[in-house]
Amino acid sequence: MNKNIEWKSDYCPADINMIKAVEKNIGIVFPDDFLHIAKEYHGGEPSSKTIIVNNKKIIFGYLLTFLAFDELDILDKYNSEKDNLPPNYFPFAIDEEGNMFCFDYNDNVPPRIVFVEKKNDGSISSLIIAQNFLDFIQLMN
Repeated sequence: MNKNIEWKSDYCPADINMIKAVEKNIGIVFPDDFLHIAKEYHGGEPSSKTIIVNNKKIIFGYLLTFLAFDELDILDKYNSEKDNLPPNYFPFAIDEEGNMFCFDYNDNVPPRIVFVEKKNDGSISSLIIAQNFLDFIQLMN
């Protein structure tokens, strides 16, 4: 993990049973590197938030939470966006504008990280930004 990044969250640590319920509901298994951070800091933000990919500057917002009915609820975000997302994409975080960072579970183990941006016309564009969660964290500065 990037030792220079500190995470902070106003939420209590996530209960492993809540995480397993989300995994079971969607039929996925979250990567261990993600769980290492998300269990402690779901709903949180990193100290370094800027990600630059292909000369595009993205400002990380928050990890989604594992709390039902929370404004950052990971399952609510997925259910409200799944019809707009490519198959096997699962959001785990948002940027400051509400666009999504997603795991791409299409034949990728571990899943790649894709940035999904909503355009003004309602369409979406996706950009592969890392081959795994650890590489994604390394991009933050």
